Amino acid sequence: MRLPILVTGAAGFIGYHVAARLLAQGHQ
Repeated sequence: MRLPILVTGAAGFIGYHVAARLLAQGHQ
């Protein structure tokens, strides 16, 4: 199931890697 996920602080170091991992898992 693909759910739109809003990652707050995506510009931060941790947020960037979290967003990259979620995108790699197929999330939008």
